[in-house]
Amino acid sequence: MHSNTRLSPPALLAGLALVASTLGCNHHYRGKASFTVNETFVQVSTQAELEPNDESASPHFLGVLRHGEMMTVTGNARAGDPATDPFADEFDGFAISLAEPTEIEFRLSFTDVNGELDVWVYDPAIDDIALFFETDFSPESGFFYVDAPVLDFHIIVRAFSGQANYTLDIYARPIPLFASSSDAAGPTSSAAQGSGVRRSPEHSTGAELGSRSGTAELDEPRQRYLGREQVRPAEEEQTFQSGELMILGSNGELVSLPILTVGPGQRVALLE
Repeated sequence: MHSNTRLSPPALLAGLALVASTLGCNHHYRGKASFTVNETFVQVSTQAELEPNDESASPHFLGVLRHGEMMTVTGNARAGDPATDPFADEFDGFAISLAEPTEIEFRLSFTDVNGELDVWVYDPAIDDIALFFETDFSPESGFFYVDAPVLDFHIIVRAFSGQANYTLDIYARPIPLFASSSDAAGPTSSAAQGSGVRRSPEHSTGAELGSRSGTAELDEPRQRYLGREQVRPAEEEQTFQSGELMILGSNGELVSLPILTVGPGQRVALLE
């Protein structure tokens, strides 16, 4: 294992007692802080994605993540509906278990100019997508809290358009002591009630769009990750009226054949 040092508000460090190497450290600033101190994360795993990981029933399990630790996963995603595009790899889902209530920070980096990737968060407590992070930027980054009733979640890389290779870094820290009481109440979306995943507004960078399960433009891809059968419009009823079909007979003369009236899903029947 090695350590990764970041610069963060000192309040976030309460309760952390970490012993880690300083080899291979990198530093960056958190824009919400008026002043910063070093915050060190221990790198507990670096993995390449394992397929299949396209649905909530079959995520790639990354392991258990504890406060002061980080994970990195690399992969490739390609936009499209697998029902119509055999090369589509729209979702890469990664399951993580937590030892206790945790604030998660993520950073999704990709450099391919032809691809646009976003991050979704799935909560098994509600069997649904709890949060969507969607911008036009790389890296895509954000924060959220994971609390009871279930200390498990999926962090999902979704290809919005094109194709791209990516690196996803995931950091874990205690939920801040200054988290507001409204945060403790959890998401306000009716679709997300009962979820242990909630927004982290104190650290919002503008990338976070909040609890949007069921939003019309996201519903079809959301259903694909959840592995639910797509709801198709009812088949439009069609009725063929009676009439005549003129064909050329074996004797070279035109022959008139009557046509039966048929309903939806039935073939047109010709009477001799």
